[in-house]
Amino acid sequence: MKNILFTIAFILFTTVSFGQYYDSVSFVSAAWRSQKIGKKAKLYQFHFNHKNLFRADEHISYIKIQPGRVNEFDVAAERKELRTVSDFSQAKRAIAAVNGNFFDVKNGGAVDFTKVDHEVVNENKVGTSGQLGVHQKAAIVVDDGVVAIKKWDGSTNWPQSLQEADVM
Repeated sequence: MKNILFTIAFILFTTVSFGQYYDSVSFVSAAWRSQKIGKKAKLYQFHFNHKNLFRADEHISYIKIQPGRVNEFDVAAERKELRTVSDFSQAKRAIAAVNGNFFDVKNGGAVDFTKVDHEVVNENKVGTSGQLGVHQKAAIVVDDGVVAIKKWDGSTNWPQSLQEADVM
């Protein structure tokens, strides 16, 4: 019985490992198109169309930005108003913008904790279970133009303890 369980576990582990390896090789060896979109900023794009990334056809875009005086990272948010990412981008005169929170389409604002310039804009809104969602167990923080990712510490009010100026 132990041999059968070991064999099944080995096959599953090998299959999962092979899948991750295959995705990594596909990603690294893709012929990415690059385009300069600003000072020290490049857009990279590739369309995987043979189900060779995550076993699906995927279009991936990412931007490499060298931070400094020319480029800085920032967070923008609204307490209640439902605004598009492009509205925020234009208001900040950004060369790139990312939708980083889940919108509360019923009430406006976000369902995730958001802090801009040390001011809390939105608190975490938990579901009927009373538990934080998976997307509420990590945060992107920006302080003095430096971006970092913070992991949930297990407490219910963990985002309030983050000292960075911008949190989402």
